[in-house]
Amino acid sequence: MKKLLIAFALVLPLIAFGQHKTSLGISVANEYCDSPDDTPYLSYGINIEHQFAKHWGIETGYQFCRLSYYSNLTATKYNSIPLGMKFYNKIVNISGGVNFNYLKEYQFPALVGGTLYVPNINWLGLHARISKDISLSNKLIFEPGAQLNYDSDTFGPTYGLSLRLKYSL
Repeated sequence: MKKLLIAFALVLPLIAFGQHKTSLGISVANEYCDSPDDTPYLSYGINIEHQFAKHWGIETGYQFCRLSYYSNLTATKYNSIPLGMKFYNKIVNISGGVNFNYLKEYQFPALVGGTLYVPNINWLGLHARISKDISLSNKLIFEPGAQLNYDSDTFGPTYGLSLRLKYSL
């Protein structure tokens, strides 16, 4: 976890250097995974993005994720730090990059106490997103989108819809 925080701290100065447009936001997503019961899960978090050229930018953030499957008998809670590039266009925005994921807990009711805490399980994932900026005011932007995530060692692909509310600094 310390390595992820150090990497995050090293990226922030790059975002602030050569300012063109920076925004902070909150996000929520409803995603589905490839499980037998196709149970949706919710993720939410904070985001920061910096547009350093007319069509290019970088985005990162911190996501809190909870995934339930097998008819809610198993639940996984993890945090994710996405880091990606974003292509801006008047019609649609396209972004993609890597996720640095950290497992918080794994719940399985058959276990004594129902929760298994597994420390220091980290994994990488990939993400892609297509979205559209809708200006609500001079500084406030609503960004609905569709996203796809692929985790290397855990759940396989997830897909879903996301909503972001951004404030331009």
